[in-house]
Amino acid sequence: KLGIEKLIKRNRKEILMITPPKEQSYGLEMLTSAKATAKKHNVPLTIAPKITSDSSIEEISACVSKQISKNKKIDSVLVASPNIAIVMGPALEAIISIRKRRDFIMFSFLGIK
Repeated sequence: KLGIEKLIKRNRKEILMITPPKEQSYGLEMLTSAKATAKKHNVPLTIAPKITSDSSIEEISACVSKQISKNKKIDSVLVASPNIAIVMGPALEAIISIRKRRDFIMFSFLGIK
């Protein structure tokens, strides 16, 4: 919920979210509250398919690249782990430079206060 709200305050229009595994209670809670908050604010939220925050860096990079390439409106990625945000940095920089956009945000919701 907090991550979605922070991104909305930063004028993000469409969010891609990499969730924790849904089998974990906190993962399901994060997913449920993120969906409800996005819906409340009428902001499209895409849940990264076939990956979680526990997936390999390669799987996450491939999925994020595919989702961002497929949907040009995605302007932010919300991740479940600060470690993912760090390792995804270079991959997102490459994608952003290809798309010629500099207004993209990677946001880790475990670091939100």
